[in-house]
Parts: sequence; C-alpha cells; structure tokens
Amino acid sequence: MKKVTFCESVIDNSHKSCKDYKPRDKTSSKDNPTTDEQKDKKNHEWIQGYLRLAFGLSDPESLRVLDEVSVEGVARYIKDNKCKNIITMAGAGISTSAGVPDYRSQDGGLYDKEKEQHYTIDHFNDNPDIFYKWLKKLFPENLKPTLCHYFIRLLHEKGLLLRHYTQNIDALDQLAGLPREQLAEFYGSITTSYCMECNQVYSQDWLKEKILTGAEPECLEENCKGIVKPDILFHGEQFPPWLEELSSEDFCICDLLIILGASVKEQPFRNLSSKVWVNVPRLYINLEPPDPPSANMMMALMFGHTFDFDSEERYRDVFKQATCDDGCRQLADLIGWGEELDELFTQNGGCSDPKEIGDDISSQKQNGIKSSEESQEPQKKEEKRSKPKSSAKKTNSQTTTKTATRTKTITPSKKHSVKKPSE
Repeated sequence: MKKVTFCESVIDNSHKSCKDYKPRDKTSSKDNPTTDEQKDKKNHEWIQGYLRLAFGLSDPESLRVLDEVSVEGVARYIKDNKCKNIITMAGAGISTSAGVPDYRSQDGGLYDKEKEQHYTIDHFNDNPDIFYKWLKKLFPENLKPTLCHYFIRLLHEKGLLLRHYTQNIDALDQLAGLPREQLAEFYGSITTSYCMECNQVYSQDWLKEKILTGAEPECLEENCKGIVKPDILFHGEQFPPWLEELSSEDFCICDLLIILGASVKEQPFRNLSSKVWVNVPRLYINLEPPDPPSANMMMALMFGHTFDFDSEERYRDVFKQATCDDGCRQLADLIGWGEELDELFTQNGGCSDPKEIGDDISSQKQNGIKSSEESQEPQKKEEKRSKPKSSAKKTNSQTTTKTATRTKTITPSKKHSVKKPSE
C-alpha cells in the first residue's frame, strides 16, 4: 500500500472520519473517575454543588479560589501554579483576525440559522456548488493562525492544557502546532476530505487547489466520479457520541475554563460551560458579553446556563471585553509570558505583527495558508490512530436529531463521521 506523510499521520482508504476520531486521554490522574461507580459519584457531587449554590446553602465566598475576580486574578491563578488542567473553548472569534468569516454570521456563515437549509447534508448531495463557494472563503491567500491560536499552543507547551474544544473547521489550531490529541473538534475540520462514493481520501492542499481554481472537487479514482466532501458536519448531522464521554471526563477535572470568541447561548457550548465544578474559575474573552441570565435565576444556576460577571456575590466568572488576540495578549503579559508568546508567534509566521495586536482589528491584514505545491493525484492516508482512552462526560450536544446521513453508496463498514483525536 502506498503511504504518505500527512498532518503527522499516515492514512489509507479505511478512512475514519471525524465521528470516529477521539482524542487520546491526557488525564490519567487520581482525580479522573474511571469506573461507572466513580463517575456516578462525581456526577452526584457536581449536581449537589450547583443545587446548594442555587438554594443559598453554599456561601459563594467559600467557593472562591481566585484572589481577585478579574483578569489579573486569573493571571495570578495560572502564574502561581494553582491550575494544571485548563480547558479552552473556542468559537469563530479566534479566527476572524486571520480573515476567516464568522461561521454563524448572516453574510457568510455556514451555521447561520437563516441559511441552514442551504448547508444540510441533503442539500450538499444535491447541489455541492453552494457549499464550495462558501468554502472558498476559508482559503484566503496566506491564511495563518492568530495570536490567540499561539496562546493556546503556549498553554500546551507549558503542560497546562487539558483539551482545546473548538467549533471551528478551519484547522488553524493544528496549523499553529497544537497536537491532534489535544483537540476536540465538534464540527470536524477541512484537513481531510473524502469521496462520498468510494471513500478515497484527499488532502487539504488538494481540495484547496480545486476550490481556488474553480474546478469541481470530483474523485479522481478510475471509474468513480463521486463528490469529494470535507470531513465536517452539516446541519442535521449529530455530534459524535465520543464527545459526550470525553467532555464528561475532561470537565470534571478541569480547574480553569477559558472561553474564546464563542457564543455560549447555543449548543454545544451552552451546556459545556456548566460542566466544570461549581468553584472552577471561568474566563470569557469576547467582543460581546453572553446574553443576560434567565429570568428564572434559580433554574439558570441549577443548570449552570448563566454567568455572573457583575453582582457583588460573583466569585469565579470574569469577562474580558476584547478581541481574542487582545485578551490573550493581556493575559500572557500579566502571567509573564508576553515575550514567549511574541517569539512563538513571529517564529511561526503569525497572521500579523504581534506588537500591532490591540490596534483596530479592521486595520489588521486578513491573511490566510500559503499554498504548497499541490499534487494532481489524491494523497492517500492511513491514519495511525489507536483507540483513545476517553476522558469525557455527556455533552448535551446538538439539538437536531437527524443522524449523520451519507450517500447511499457508502457501505456501513466504511461509514464516515467527525474524527476522534488519536493516541
């Protein structure tokens, strides 16, 4: 079998798509529940914690682990080595300064509610051109990761990143050097594509060349002219089941949650933000704050679907109103990592001068990935992905119930879905 190196993986025709690709467990610690009995106990303790707080049986001050409920307090919490299992949750806001359109925006959003009928798997099967016109926006010239992406990588290099949960499909986190096993991609990514007829797998560079030249991404295998589809989820497809298990195990040992450029009013992040323990600090960096709390504050607290940034009783939630680049720049400076972040960013060719981060975002270049030499033949892949040890809990994922439908010609043994991070 012909093998090629691809994204630090070797891949073949037995392609496992995003729904079968689960991250390796980094969390083999004594705090991580392994048996069903231990998991049930952890779940009960988690529920009790939120209920006690909701009914006024817990003093919020007694739950506080930050010396100050502010960005400065979060920075000291990290700097003083009081956390070791940081989870980052990222949305479209971390990639907009690189030139990637917000996938929920009305002018270019794949997951915009008003246009979702155009981006269902059935509509893709019938008319893939609409999707590929949108996808072309993900391939601006010289697309590069942002300062925020490199801040997340720095957390990894410091040994503090438990997992990076992302709604983005642009794969800029991988381009920034974040290992695949550290990623949980809810919607998959454009790093790989596959033929919906014969399952032949194609590289990102191959697809990029087709998209930018206006050529139809059609399978090149002999006697097959199937549609080539990026390994991502469309409207109407369910999130992979392994994400529920993974998030359950990750979030129960998380000791700092950082939310970056993401909406927390919709699934999957709405429930994820409440999966951490009731005393775990949550830093939210975004241009806009989340929606105000539910009118039924008790129910909101019980299920964790709210943040408290302003009340006198706030004890863990911190909101930084800024671009993700600016917020991460400030946090890195406060921790004492500013120079390291600049060096990491410039050495790897970030999307702008790090010293300019903080200027008006509209003045920044909207650059994006330099094309490498593209092969005219598809790059076959054989991913060395062993079964991951999970580290997760039930993520109340997407509200849609339709299963991930593929084309009729795909056999059950080669069913595709969102990749699990490998071991």
